[in-house]
Amino acid sequence: MKLVRVNNRMMRVAGFVLLAYGAIEVVDCVMVFLMSMGWVENIYPRLVFPPMQNVFDEHPVSLLCLFIFFTVLRLGAGYGVLKNRLWGVGMAVVVTASTIIFIPFWLPASCGDALFNLVVIIALLLGYFGKRKACSL
Repeated sequence: MKLVRVNNRMMRVAGFVLLAYGAIEVVDCVMVFLMSMGWVENIYPRLVFPPMQNVFDEHPVSLLCLFIFFTVLRLGAGYGVLKNRLWGVGMAVVVTASTIIFIPFWLPASCGDALFNLVVIIALLLGYFGKRKACSL
């Protein structure tokens, strides 16, 4: 099987940002696990949405599945985008859109998420559509 390299610079940017973001989320997963074991204190800022803060303080292990889900999707999407696969682009759109939906519940911690997702969406749109014209007039 011959490996295909992405020649599109914007798609490469999107792939590497997704992989970097996934690596950051791996650290988040480890921190949530350590918090659930009681080995470290909660280092995250207070959340604006009180029910999420209660879950974060009292039952952080219940959030571990959510963190692992987004981590695996993000790393898979980054790999797929870098290998120039359409499923990678689709997975990147799904994980980015679902993260954008969660942003209001995780404020102020999700401000960084919003920035990463903005970069990924713009890079995916520019990489996928490129210099195509909207219509020929």
